Amino acid sequence: MAQMLGRRGHVDGDPVGHPVPPPPGGRPEDIFDSARTRRLAELGRIRQDGAGVVRGTVRELGRQQAYSATPPPDAERLLAELPGMPEPDRLKALDSLNGENRRWLARSEEFVDSLRTCLSAREFARTAAYLMVDLDDRVTSAPSARQEARAQVEAMLQDPDTTGRLLTSRASVVVVPKDVSMTAVSAFHHLAGAYTHTGAGGGRGWDDVRGSGGRHAAVTEENLLGDHTTIGGATHYEGGYSTTTHEFAHTIHDYGLSDADRKQIARRYQEKLADPAAVWPDGSDPRNYSRRDDHEFFAQLTNAYLGTNHGADPYSGERRNNGPDWVRTHEADLLPLLERVYGAASAKGRSHSANPVEANAGMYEGFRDFWGSVGEQQHARRGSAPHPSPLRPARSSSTGLPGANPTSPPPKVSGSPGAGPIKPSAQPELIGSLDDTAKSVHRTAFVALVPTTADGPELADIANRYRKGFAGDGPDGNRFGLVLGVNSWEGKEKALEKVQAKIDTFKGQWNKKDFPVGVVGFVWGNHKVRETKDIGQDTIPYGEIRQHIMKQPVVTQLVNHFTDTGSSHVYLHISDSDTLSFVTPAGPLFSEAATRHLDTDDPPDLLSGGYTAGADDRRMVKLAVKIDLAVRKAMADVDPKLVYFPEPNTFVKVRTDWGMDGLEDGIGFGTGKGEGQNLVDSLEKVRSAPVTRAFDPGLAISTRADRIGGKVQDFDGGPVTKDTLRQLCNLAQTHARPQEWSDRIARVHGTGRDVLNPLSEAVFAIPEPGSLKAEATRQPQEIAQAWAERAELRDALQAMDKKARNTLLKIALGTRKALLNALFDACNELSTSA
Repeated sequence: MAQMLGRRGHVDGDPVGHPVPPPPGGRPEDIFDSARTRRLAELGRIRQDGAGVVRGTVRELGRQQAYSATPPPDAERLLAELPGMPEPDRLKALDSLNGENRRWLARSEEFVDSLRTCLSAREFARTAAYLMVDLDDRVTSAPSARQEARAQVEAMLQDPDTTGRLLTSRASVVVVPKDVSMTAVSAFHHLAGAYTHTGAGGGRGWDDVRGSGGRHAAVTEENLLGDHTTIGGATHYEGGYSTTTHEFAHTIHDYGLSDADRKQIARRYQEKLADPAAVWPDGSDPRNYSRRDDHEFFAQLTNAYLGTNHGADPYSGERRNNGPDWVRTHEADLLPLLERVYGAASAKGRSHSANPVEANAGMYEGFRDFWGSVGEQQHARRGSAPHPSPLRPARSSSTGLPGANPTSPPPKVSGSPGAGPIKPSAQPELIGSLDDTAKSVHRTAFVALVPTTADGPELADIANRYRKGFAGDGPDGNRFGLVLGVNSWEGKEKALEKVQAKIDTFKGQWNKKDFPVGVVGFVWGNHKVRETKDIGQDTIPYGEIRQHIMKQPVVTQLVNHFTDTGSSHVYLHISDSDTLSFVTPAGPLFSEAATRHLDTDDPPDLLSGGYTAGADDRRMVKLAVKIDLAVRKAMADVDPKLVYFPEPNTFVKVRTDWGMDGLEDGIGFGTGKGEGQNLVDSLEKVRSAPVTRAFDPGLAISTRADRIGGKVQDFDGGPVTKDTLRQLCNLAQTHARPQEWSDRIARVHGTGRDVLNPLSEAVFAIPEPGSLKAEATRQPQEIAQAWAERAELRDALQAMDKKARNTLLKIALGTRKALLNALFDACNELSTSA
């Protein structure tokens, strides 16, 4: 799709197919046309025989200009051992190599044959994706782009025959940075200054084209992640349209399919050309793009089959056809080929994530309009603005690269949080047997850590709630273990005896055939607590309690058991005893967490879904919690580091790939409260690679919110006022308060108060209830335009570095939209109930 997508110059160029005319004399334009013709012919010869002036020049410019392959260290051992390794070890080993090393491995036909013989079709596809996908060093969001590119390539490699042919023909997929010309990437240097020359190409310069589908398919960072680019005439393709699947379909067509497959596609294309009533993947208008040649027909048919053909054809204006049902109806002859190559359509789910432009489009439009108006005002008033320090992380990692997978654990760090004055009631005990001879069918296992009190809920009730966090009949002993820390203040009468009695009751109730449960009993002390009335948020040693539970031998025992029985990943789940339900909006918490985030090759270090209030909580508290969750989601959509990972619902990864049987020394919950932030801070301090995290409100659990809703007054009926709405933002632990919101941004990005103070005032301005509907429907660019009228805010933002400013505005506009929508919903609910 060369005018749109830049296909058939192919990475190696296309043969021109006609003799080069003699150079005309005289006019400059004739000389230019002659030079261009010679250039196109030269590119054709590159593909045909690898000869020519251009290729020779590339070689003379050195290794930087070539897309080369070099053997990795210990190459012979890797060739021999990689096919037989367990999948996590094999992928980890491949991940540790650079692109040149992986290309060298993939060029060995014996190695490829061995992979195909030893691996299942799924494992072969995933391994091939690791071998084939390569990133330019300038990709901005490298871990996300790498993961998405591998996922899309793997999904298109369901036929081992096709996959094998691609590898042995040295095919690859190269991710081009979003703001870098494709021809500036080493694999495509030879196209610099050249023009597309096929009917599909439209004569565009390769320097501006965003994608190519030759032996080395060029796919772009912006299309993988739904972002924008400054290269070429358009900033992005329509949301849901994937140039990645289109370009890789070209590579599969030319280098993966058999001759018989290609003939079948060409035959079907000719049949459709002869039918004036034919309906094409891009519509029925004769101008539609998929009609241009058999290659574009197959690439667009691939997109339709995979559900990545959203949007309108730019040449006819018709909506493209999309989805496997359309393919079944209109291309029945080619359906078996598509099913063989890409797998059954029912297994595809790419359309929801392909090129998610809509999530970002409103923000960028707002930035453009905002700074267009600001630029005019600033230029008229005082000329150019200074450029202070950009928005930046509060700390940077001094070791490792983003997305790196270290092969050895980091050094131990001293000064880990120390437990308070804790006295055990009895020896920790694991109730339930562990069968280490069994093999788990689950990739991810969990150990839940729950502090509870001697006066709290029954332990069996807590355990049974966890059972409902898994699909089906609940978890088995090779996937889940629960550790309950029963505690009390040491000053309470018969504290140790009551703790032990609670444990003994549970031991008589729990069915040992269910998942294993570790029980830990202890009492704690604090010199500030002299009597029961002194126990509160500021005196309970929350961090020490959680740390004591986490460091128990039963936790180590469970982690080792899950690792020994075959789980690739083990997560600790931090929770509380007042959790009411582990059935989330997406489904059972643990099953959904695994499916949505954790059952991958490179899952996050941290995952949380936050929480919602319980059914019995006060109405205003429930609405306040919803608003808090909406704001957290908006912040996390821009940068997950911005949100507090709450104690009631956070998963933290144990580095079992480093041989760990628990969290590393130095990782813990600190002292007192704020355990979630202490945990994150210690992870960042100890782990050498950047701490990866995901926040997904679809995984929000239901918990009692009465202890955090003390600042929210109840609604007594009557009209909803601005004060009513303001109260909804006063939840004790909310991100929907200006101060908390600003503190989170300042902590992560180091943004100054001169910017955050006026910006937070604008973000959290509470409208009159009667104007909420109009405010909630305003577009981001309208909101940004209104902010441009505020002199203090305008001047503070204008003084920032452009990249930092855009990031900050993206956070602010997302928060404002989320807040207004949530307040509008709350206002409707209160008005209806009143």
